[in-house]
Amino acid sequence: MKTEAKERLKMNTEATDVQSLPNGGLDYYLAGVVEFEKGNLDLALSNLSKSIELESHFKTYQKMSEALERMKNDAKSFEALETAYNLNPVNDNLAYNYARKLLQKKELDKCRIILHNIISRNSTYLPAKKLLEAVDNALI
Repeated sequence: MKTEAKERLKMNTEATDVQSLPNGGLDYYLAGVVEFEKGNLDLALSNLSKSIELESHFKTYQKMSEALERMKNDAKSFEALETAYNLNPVNDNLAYNYARKLLQKKELDKCRIILHNIISRNSTYLPAKKLLEAVDNALI
């Protein structure tokens, strides 16, 4: 993490409310992450939504997806994860998580394409290899 982001995260962690923070998208994202870690999911979503209003970023949608998943809102969680993936389809961890969700939704062709793309970029990404093997074996 960049030094500036670390300093902002420290400031967000120590702040009593978001109003004392600068109003940039990164600040709201970091405040959302802090609230997520505390288990304050509604507040986390509020901060993440404000961050997205200011600047759209795949990490924000990814964290929003995690919060929505914890809240058992699977449809909105998938929607946020899909948006994150569309913003950055070359992030291997994100692409893998998206492929896992596609597998759960039985979208096997799309899942397989994404897993092949991950492996072609990063041949040592073992989780993608194992998931692709499981998908292929399930179809035999």
